[in-house]
Amino acid sequence: MKFIGKYKRYFLAFLIPLLIFSFVFFIQSDFGKKSILNGDMQSQYLSLFEYLRDVLHGEASFPYSFSKGLGGGMYGAYFYYLASPLNFLVYFFENVPLFLTFLVLFKLSLCGFTMYIFLSHKFKDNNTSLIFALAYAFMTYNVNYYTNVMWLDGVILAPLLLLGIDRIIEKKGNLLYIIILALVIYLNYYIGYILVLFSVIYFLYSFFNIPILLITFLYTLSMYSHVLVSIFIISPMFTNNGTWISNPVSSFAGFPEVVVVFPLNPGSVY
Repeated sequence: MKFIGKYKRYFLAFLIPLLIFSFVFFIQSDFGKKSILNGDMQSQYLSLFEYLRDVLHGEASFPYSFSKGLGGGMYGAYFYYLASPLNFLVYFFENVPLFLTFLVLFKLSLCGFTMYIFLSHKFKDNNTSLIFALAYAFMTYNVNYYTNVMWLDGVILAPLLLLGIDRIIEKKGNLLYIIILALVIYLNYYIGYILVLFSVIYFLYSFFNIPILLITFLYTLSMYSHVLVSIFIISPMFTNNGTWISNPVSSFAGFPEVVVVFPLNPGSVY
């Protein structure tokens, strides 16, 4: 009990996103009757995870697959989509859509957990750090892009990458930074290079105390101000030629409007 009491906020940073996202997914899946998979997760990633499961069970070849168009190497697909160690848990699931739901829930919850690790080191182990860790887990990026499950690993590791930079500045060693940065690149090089650039900005800001964040904020504010100033031009253009915008609010705010794609019954996937 003392252990739980000492680290209760760490547990809460993981459990609160897990419970809330589980409730939302359960409601959106028509109370468990259907899957929350949609978009690229349904059209691309599902087949890749089915392939990974077949490889782990010895029913498919890893270096080469004839199911890739007319046949082709799978190294590129593996290192972009499937490199996360968590993906190998698909071995224990016959129902791959259900596994992907659990995987998304677990990764979204880990986002809150790792951010709290960073914030508790950077500031204090208190409720304020917990609130911001939860805000990180529930941020719009996670809500809108959770279907791109391979990108969530970068969101999980980003706080630990910053923690590694802090340890270098504090002269406590660089091992954590090296390990996390290597993992970031290994798990998904697309998100990896973005985090590398971000780590450079964070290091410059932390070490040299350059107000980069303030400059970035002013630049972003200037960009949006430009849009507001030119709204008298943009608005009529969208009015006359905006047939492609049917309902921008439902397309960009919160969870996608249509998330139920197919039943959770494995036999109905193909």
